[in-house]
Amino acid sequence: MKKYKGLSILLSMMMLCTVLVTGCTIFPEEEAELEPPIVLPKEISYRTKEAVRGDIQNIQTVAGEVVPIEIAYQYVTLKGSRLEEVLVKLGQSVEAGDPVIKFVTGDLETQIETAELRISAAQFDYDTALQVADIDGVLEEQTLFNLDDDIASMSETLTENKDDEIRAVLENMVALQDKYDELVVNYDYYKMQKDFELYQLTIVEYTDEYLLENPNTLSIRAGKINIINTELQNAEDTFDNETQDILDELGDMRIEIEQLDYDIAEDNADQIAQLQYTIDQQSLSIQKNLLNRLNSLNMKKLSLELDRLALRELYNDLNESIVKAEIAGDIVYIRDMEEGDTIYDFDKLIGIANESDYRVEYEGTNADVFNIGMAVIIEVDKVPYSGTVTLTADSVPEEQKSDYKDIVMFDFDELPEGISRGTNVSVKVILEEEKNVVIVPKTALFYAFDNVIIYVLEDGVKKERYVEVGIENATEAQIIKGVEAGDLIILN
Repeated sequence: MKKYKGLSILLSMMMLCTVLVTGCTIFPEEEAELEPPIVLPKEISYRTKEAVRGDIQNIQTVAGEVVPIEIAYQYVTLKGSRLEEVLVKLGQSVEAGDPVIKFVTGDLETQIETAELRISAAQFDYDTALQVADIDGVLEEQTLFNLDDDIASMSETLTENKDDEIRAVLENMVALQDKYDELVVNYDYYKMQKDFELYQLTIVEYTDEYLLENPNTLSIRAGKINIINTELQNAEDTFDNETQDILDELGDMRIEIEQLDYDIAEDNADQIAQLQYTIDQQSLSIQKNLLNRLNSLNMKKLSLELDRLALRELYNDLNESIVKAEIAGDIVYIRDMEEGDTIYDFDKLIGIANESDYRVEYEGTNADVFNIGMAVIIEVDKVPYSGTVTLTADSVPEEQKSDYKDIVMFDFDELPEGISRGTNVSVKVILEEEKNVVIVPKTALFYAFDNVIIYVLEDGVKKERYVEVGIENATEAQIIKGVEAGDLIILN
C-alpha cells in the first residue's frame, strides 16, 4: 500500500509540472502597457509696445456753432396786443428803425385826431381868456385912474377946509395908486412875455424820427416849461405880496383919514366917507378880479397841459403798435404767429442778426473747463484758426449766470473769409501738456482699487509693475514712475 501511495504522489507532481510548463499556451498572452503621452506647454504670445519718450497733451474738444456777435430780439411792449401784420421775412435785410411788426391799433388814430382838436380848442380858449384878462386889467386901471381924479378933485376941495396933514395923506394915496398902476402894467407885460414863451415851446411838434434820434427832447422841453411856470408863479407871488402891501398902506391911510374926518367940516364929512368907501370897495374888487383871472388862466393852462399829456400817451401807444428794428442786419428769427393772434407774453417776436462779425458758441456739459482769456483752436472745415474764450458763466452778472450756465463764447483772432452763420466747427483747448516724458498706450493701464498696474515683458517673462500716472488723454498716458522708456509694455 505504501508503494502505491508513493507512486500516486509522484504521478500527481508530474502532472502539476506538465500543467505549469504548458500554461502559457493555454491562456492568451497579455499586451504590453503603453506609456502616457508627453504634452508640451503652449508658447504664450504677447502684443507689446515700447514705452517711449515724447510730448503729451490733454486736449478737450467740443462742437460749436458760428453765430453773429450782435443779435437783437424784438419784443411786444404792450401785453394783449393783437397782431395785424408781420412786415418782414426770414433772411430779409433791414435798417435800424425799419418797421418789422404792426399791431392792431383800433380807433387809436381817431383818438389822436380828437385829442389834437381838443388841444386846439383849449389853446384858443386860453388865448382868448388871456386877452380878456388883459382888457379887464386895462378897464380896472381906468377905474382907478378916475378915482385918482376924484381924489384929486376932492383934494382941491379939501385944501380950503383941511390942513396940510390931510393933503399929505391924500398925496400919499395918489402916490400909492401910481405905484399900483405901475406894478399892474409891469406884471401884465411880464406875464405876456412868459405866456408867449410857453406858447412857442408847446406849439412845436416833433416827428417820431426826430424823437428817436433825440430822446431827451420832450424831457428838455418839459423842464423849460416847468422853469417858466415856476417863474410865473414867483412873479404872481411877488405881485400879490406887493399889491397886498399897497392895500395895507391904503388901509392904514384910510384909518388915518377916518381919524382926521372928525376934524373936517360937517358939510364935507359925508363926501369924504363916501369916496373912501368907494376906494375901498374898488380896491377889493380889483384884488378879487385879479385872483379870479389868475385862477382861471392857471386852470385853463393846466387843462391844456393835461390834454397835451394825454396826446403824448396816445402817440406813445401808436409808436408801440409798430415794432421797429433796433439794429441793422438780417432777419434770422420770426415767431410762429398768425394775423389776429393776441400776444400776451414778452417772448421773442423777431430776431435780427448783424452779419458783419461772427463768433463761436458752445453749449454743453463741458462748459466748465473753459476760462476767460483761454487760447483755443477753432477748426472750420478742418482748417485751424486761433481764438480766445470771451464769455463764460463766471464772466456775466450774477442775475444772468443761470442763463449762461452751460454756454461759452469764443472769438476768432482773425475772422475766416467766407464764414457764415450756422457753420458747425470744433473747438480745441490744451488743458495739460508735458514734454519729453515717458508715454505708454492708455490701453496698457489696469486699475486695482487705488493702484494703477502695467505689465511689462522682461526676458520673455510677464511682470507686474505699479506705476504713477501723470497726464492722460484718449489714447496715451504719461508715466511718472514705474516704467522707463524702452520697456516692453504688454497691451493684451
